[in-house]
Amino acid sequence: MHTHSPIPALVDTTSKRFRTISHNISHFANCVLQYMRVSAANDLLVFTYSFQKKKKDMVMTTTSPLVLQPYSDLDNLLNQLARWCLINNFYRHENEFRDFDADEVDHINATCLKPSKIFGKHKFKGGYIFLDESNGASGLVRLYLGDCNPKWWFERKNDGSIEVDLE
Repeated sequence: MHTHSPIPALVDTTSKRFRTISHNISHFANCVLQYMRVSAANDLLVFTYSFQKKKKDMVMTTTSPLVLQPYSDLDNLLNQLARWCLINNFYRHENEFRDFDADEVDHINATCLKPSKIFGKHKFKGGYIFLDESNGASGLVRLYLGDCNPKWWFERKNDGSIEVDLE
């Protein structure tokens, strides 16, 4: 009778490193399942995840992309941006703001029907947005326009409407 020697394992499943990697993969899969949600704006979801060095834990956030309806006045733009901020809970954490990325800047410029009326002779170059606190009802929008960088406060009222301070 011929016996075969056992095939050596390619991965030592008893090692601490293997168990740690396996645990992290399992944890990530659970995070994905737990934090999936349907966006009220549309079915597109952008998933971002990162490791927090302090907590050594994986965090997953779900963000609905910026999808603006064409606008022709500043009030409409600011209301849409404020609503997007509220939906995504972009709150100021440790004094960090939610900056508009390059794609969002391009989208804001592309959906503007009357740029000279809203932005004057300048083109929108960037800015940031935030809520004062997590799940809060008030926040700020700041737009970078040429030499001036105006900012507006906004607040969600009890009836769900958004009031922007345009003064």
